[in-house]
Amino acid sequence: MASRAEIAPSRRAWGLQSAGVFYALITIPLIFGTLTTLTNSPGYVGTTNLSNVLDQTVLVGILAIFITVVLISGNFDLSISSTAALSAVVALQLHSLPMAPTLVICLGVGAIIGLINGLIVQYLGVNAFITTLAMATAVRGLVFVASGGTSVTAKLPSFHALSSGRFAVDFAVAVGVGGAVSILLAIWIFVRRTRRGLGLTIGIIGLALILSALVVPHYLELTSAVVILLVLMLAAWVVLRFTVVGRRLYATGSNPEAARLAGVNVDRYRIVAFVLSGAGAAFVGLIFVGRFQAMNPQALTGQELVAITAAILGGTSLFGGVGSVVKSVIGALILTSLSNGMNFMNVDTSWQGVISGFVLVAAAAIYTAGRGNRARLKILFGSRRRSQPSPLPAGSAGEQELVSAGLDRSR
Repeated sequence: MASRAEIAPSRRAWGLQSAGVFYALITIPLIFGTLTTLTNSPGYVGTTNLSNVLDQTVLVGILAIFITVVLISGNFDLSISSTAALSAVVALQLHSLPMAPTLVICLGVGAIIGLINGLIVQYLGVNAFITTLAMATAVRGLVFVASGGTSVTAKLPSFHALSSGRFAVDFAVAVGVGGAVSILLAIWIFVRRTRRGLGLTIGIIGLALILSALVVPHYLELTSAVVILLVLMLAAWVVLRFTVVGRRLYATGSNPEAARLAGVNVDRYRIVAFVLSGAGAAFVGLIFVGRFQAMNPQALTGQELVAITAAILGGTSLFGGVGSVVKSVIGALILTSLSNGMNFMNVDTSWQGVISGFVLVAAAAIYTAGRGNRARLKILFGSRRRSQPSPLPAGSAGEQELVSAGLDRSR
């Protein structure tokens, strides 16, 4: 019979705090698929709409990846939308240059904005909210100056191919291979007898992928921007999950003083997070301008809040030390799926905002209750059971901090 210690990781892996974003990603399409079928609204269920949803998720998804990195470090960045807009305008103004120098210049502009944010926050001690909000206003002003206050258009065929190049993927083969790899990974985890809860989760996901490949045997048309999003997400996940750099970043956001005592250069990690955020935002601007070949000075306004919302849906903490780029991208996909489904149902735009707001509040409540307020809920509902400190979840921010500290001390 399995002990409580062996059962607990599995329960945590399937709990709302760990897997709630996956439940939402499955539930929302099922609900809208059922409703659109009942109301005879064709087009929602199918690879064509799936391709559209994935393509619509790209901009917010990439922003969510980099804002998650900043949030994990213990800060946040409200200037990413303005940075993306400035990068787009600069690219249009440099339309006569080849792609490579334009790419370097635009990414450099974004990185410089992020560097300025980081230096002000870390060395001058100005609050990140005030700093990045002021930077957002200043950079948006530069966008109006550079564009002359009007829409800018130009032909950028290289960037158009970068963002909108299309190719067909055999949905059954791609998803089936992903499912088979997931099942093999789950078997390997079970053989090693480590983190079996995670192994069970991966195995179920793999089985679901194989079943979906059998149910939807069609070709899926992907854009190159979607592939870029997936590559960036995978790269960021590997760095954060399996490298010393990632563990130190989690430690920096979780407990900066402990990280300093362990030898981690907290200021450097937080500044680099801002620089990456700025460069990532600039890249989003290049994808935007490559897709539309034009830029309005007010375009992309408010996208930083959508990206933060996606990160929160994915379980990223606003207080640092907790977050997953994969779940943040899934959060962005949930927001896009929600909007897409409501459009198919012809829901009024005003009500779409109300529904999305309630979804965000519900998600935040679930994560807050799961992290540290169970004791308050027990008191509220009159539970007489003594609250005991729960064991540290495997892979949590606290564990990352301890591992980071141990690695630094071992050196």
